[in-house]
This record gives sequence, C-alpha cells and structure tokens, in this order.
Amino acid sequence: MSTLGERLSAVRERQGLTQGQVARRARLPQQAISRLERGERSHVRSDVLVRLAIALDVSADVLLGLRDMGGHADSDANADPRATTPPEPATALAPTATPKPTRTRKASGA
Repeated sequence: MSTLGERLSAVRERQGLTQGQVARRARLPQQAISRLERGERSHVRSDVLVRLAIALDVSADVLLGLRDMGGHADSDANADPRATTPPEPATALAPTATPKPTRTRKASGA
C-alpha cells in the first residue's frame, strides 16, 4: 500500500505540476507538500486534504488510497468518472423524522 505522500507525488507528477504549483493552488507552504511527499508527515487535517484534492482536481479518496487514480497513460482517458462512483443511498433506508404535533392557542376574547 502506498502512502499519502506517494499518492500525492504520483498525482502531481501525472498532471505535470511542481510542488510549488500545488502549494499555491492549495494555499499551503511548499515545504508542507515536500514533507508530505518525503514521508516526514503522514497525517493531515481534513481541511488540508480537501484543499490538496481540489488543487489537484481529484477526489480525496484518491489521495487517501480508497480509490484508484484512474487509468494509466495507456488506458481510456475518456472514461466516465461517474462509472466508479458509488450509487446514492436509497432514501427508503434513511431514517425519517416523525413530526411533532403543534399546539395552537385560542385567541382570548377580550
């Protein structure tokens, strides 16, 4: 299993970006990107992970290793990205809230 830094580096290099470009896009210091890629830091806050994913235009799942980066150079680059997206949960399985009865006050007849 690859590390967060290895996946970050692979995505960055695949897109032809430098660490500095990713850092600027994610509004992070370049040193933070470098440390992640070198394995000096293995954990990041969720907001940093989101900023990296947005900067690289990938799902955070890719950076976390939960989803493959997509095809390689020789695969179909035009594949529908929604094909690997899990379906939305059925609404029938979602818990439903029971509305509370409302009380009304009678107007006083003064």
